[in-house]
Amino acid sequence: MGNEKWILDLKVFIDSILILKDDDRKLYYDEKYIEIWKNIFSQDLILSNDYNKLRFIGNKIFGHILIKYLMKNYQHLDREEYTNISNFYMNKQNLIAFSRKIGFTKFLLNSKNLEITILEAFLGALDKISDDISFGLGYINCYNFIDHIFKDIKIDKNYRDPKTEANQIFNRLNLPNLQESIHVQNMQRTITIKFDPKHITFLNLNNIKIKNQILVKSSESSNEAYEIVLTTLEKYGINTDWAKNYKNKQIFDTIPSYLPKMYSRMKNEGYTDIKFITTPNDRKYDPLYLIQLIGININKQESIINYILTPKSPNMHTNIKSLLLKNYVLTYKV
Repeated sequence: MGNEKWILDLKVFIDSILILKDDDRKLYYDEKYIEIWKNIFSQDLILSNDYNKLRFIGNKIFGHILIKYLMKNYQHLDREEYTNISNFYMNKQNLIAFSRKIGFTKFLLNSKNLEITILEAFLGALDKISDDISFGLGYINCYNFIDHIFKDIKIDKNYRDPKTEANQIFNRLNLPNLQESIHVQNMQRTITIKFDPKHITFLNLNNIKIKNQILVKSSESSNEAYEIVLTTLEKYGINTDWAKNYKNKQIFDTIPSYLPKMYSRMKNEGYTDIKFITTPNDRKYDPLYLIQLIGININKQESIINYILTPKSPNMHTNIKSLLLKNYVLTYKV
């Protein structure tokens, strides 16, 4: 493909995929910007600093906009589901799939390896050029572009990211993430995932004896390695339900005399399970936490039973959740 023809075709391609006002279109592939577009499609294997800056910005924009898109169009999901779904669509396999679907791949000059990074670099370039035209326009154009990409995608709300799921098991119990390290030798990548010492102490105290601190040492992808981790944890009886039950038991143990009436009310109202959702308020100087008591029926449908806003730190939330349950019982009229 001749260089001049390639640039002309690239202009036509960019014009076809951007969601812009017709009057503004030509601004985005003006001569002073075409060099930016050209560079993100023609990097060598060793990526330039400018490319990596655009990719870094694009990655952050993609992650933030994807969460906003999900919250706008799938309002019934909880924070954990938003995290799992966004992690899934931002993994390497999906970044490559998006690149091919959009049509980026046919314009890559030097390396198919850029399939993994081109979408993020493109968003970074779109943000940079848009803000240069009119500051603040970058985020709007990136949002419209991502919204367009996802309009034909049916989101699977049941997807769970194996790395997120494995770490959330321990995070629920106020424990750190699993320890992960990556070693590269002779072009061979090895990922090692192991228990944190705090995990082992906690599990030993709860009569779960750990035979080996290392959960997996593998040349597989991160996703596949964490799938192995989940399988290994399951052999110890450690999974999401185990963590949820442990957390609930901590709360229930503070109100044993209330439990019979609590279960009676749950049954009468058609709930088979309950859970808590805690959402932090991001106000810097006056942080509040919204703690919701959620009832779940046999069809997995969720209803808010009660809630409280509290400035208390997370280590005090067990007591607050106990109060929510007490109130649920005390307001029950048979």
